[in-house]
Order: sequence, then C-alpha cells, then structure tokens
Amino acid sequence: MTRRTMLLAAAVPPPGRMTLAIHQFTSFNAGFRKPLEGWARAGIRNVELSGQLLDGFLKTESLSAAKRILSDLGLKPVAAGSGVRGVWQANPDRAAGLEHLRVRCGQMGELGVNLLVIPAAAGRW
Repeated sequence: MTRRTMLLAAAVPPPGRMTLAIHQFTSFNAGFRKPLEGWARAGIRNVELSGQLLDGFLKTESLSAAKRILSDLGLKPVAAGSGVRGVWQANPDRAAGLEHLRVRCGQMGELGVNLLVIPAAAGRW
C-alpha cells in the first residue's frame, strides 16, 4: 500500500475503524500553530496535541486562542501527549505532578481532547 493510498483510506474510514491522526511531536521544532496550519492545508483533520507545545503557546496566547485555531482550521484533537511525568511512581515530586495533571486535564478538556497520554516511564526514581 502506498502512503497516498493509506492517507486517502484514512480520510473517510468506515464506522468503527481506526483513523489517521498526526502527533505534534512529528513537527515539534515548528511550535504549536505552524504544523496545525500545514496539516490542515494537506487535508489532515485529526491531530494529537502536545502538552509541551501548548505550554509554549500559552506563554503569549490564551487557551481560547488555541481552541479557535483548531476550530478555524477544521481540526479535531483526538488525543494529547500530557507532558506530565512522575505521577505513577512514589517520588518527592508526585504531588506537583498530580497538580500538573489536573491543570492539563482541564486545558485539554477545554480543547475537546478526550484521550490523554501519561507515560509510566520510571526515570530517576
């Protein structure tokens, strides 16, 4: 199957089938807005947002501006990488991680995301 065939098949999937979504980490260095604009022009409709890129965007813009970008571009955020670490393991930073998770859930819920990825990586603990 060619890449073009796969993309076309994912554009209008039968009910109950998996759909194509692109994660913002594929274009991480371009920031929050630019990849979304490019993907919309390319016909992509489902996206997985990055909590880290959202944080950078929110330094100068609002959450409602992020929501407006998604809406104006006709993009549906189907999932998001939380950017939250250390909530599964007992560690000194767990309370802060859980607070970060609470905030992130509110942000992503406002953007229409109903699937949040929270890695269970056992790093420094």
